[in-house]
Amino acid sequence: MKTLAKITLFAVGLAVIALPLLNAADTDATTPAPAGKQTHAGRHPRMRALMLRKAVRQRVAQKLNLTDEQKTQLKTTRTNTVAAVKAIRADTSLTPEQKKAKVRETLQTARAGLKNVLTAEQQAKIGKLRRLIRARRQARGAAGV
Repeated sequence: MKTLAKITLFAVGLAVIALPLLNAADTDATTPAPAGKQTHAGRHPRMRALMLRKAVRQRVAQKLNLTDEQKTQLKTTRTNTVAAVKAIRADTSLTPEQKKAKVRETLQTARAGLKNVLTAEQQAKIGKLRRLIRARRQARGAAGV
């Protein structure tokens, strides 16, 4: 009998201690995240990557001083390229090597289209940005070795 009483008291004590913790966890899960806190975009890797790419595009557009017309043309080109790449990847009649080659060709065509939209000055700026990014990647790769 004494053992059963001890076990019961121990269980009740744990419940008393755990209740406030469980209640706090419930309220944290149901309350919306305040501004500046992580949301699903901050937790899910694909959303985080999507938001990062969007931020990079915005910074590049700002550095290149793109006009609204240029932004619209580039967005249309990007949308068409994404649709074409998805179609290539979904094509079951192609081998993996053929898919890779077609995707590479599609991306090269899109990059050539980018040059048609940008002015010579903007092309020089984006070339400089690409070289800077490559240099940073190489430096980071050499540091990690």
